[in-house]
Amino acid sequence: MKNMLLIAACLLVAACGDNANSKNETVSGQKTSFANDEAAIRQVIKDVTFAKSAKEMAASFTEDAEWIIVGQAPYKGRANIEQGIAAIQTAESQLVFGSVDTKEVIVFNDQQALAKTVAVYHRQVNGKAEPSKKNEFVDYFVKSPDGVWQIAYEINSDDNG
Repeated sequence: MKNMLLIAACLLVAACGDNANSKNETVSGQKTSFANDEAAIRQVIKDVTFAKSAKEMAASFTEDAEWIIVGQAPYKGRANIEQGIAAIQTAESQLVFGSVDTKEVIVFNDQQALAKTVAVYHRQVNGKAEPSKKNEFVDYFVKSPDGVWQIAYEINSDDNG
């Protein structure tokens, strides 16, 4: 079911972008900037994943972004996303990421992109590490007017079976 949700999200976003160019090919004889965009998106994902605070993590989301953790109510808007992250990351209980691997970035055009990522993490509760978990997530990115890629929509799905 979780994988079906991730696939549905990918297909929905892909259907909305009619200029997908996942191979970074040339368009009208000119080299595209998609390779640079892909690198920037991968960096945003790393920055969010390894951020030190809820405010720093939420800063990469658009003001009207939506953050979904399967099985929970969605967080809508950057302020609510920041509150949601703060509720997960407390002084007593921290998420500790061991790895983050962005499997694919699809740049639809110079304003929209999609990324699928797998992260491995564990929860550190009162100094004690719990078993590691795998989190698959998909991000829909938009480019802000100042040229910065931001997350407009994210769906997370822990796969611990």
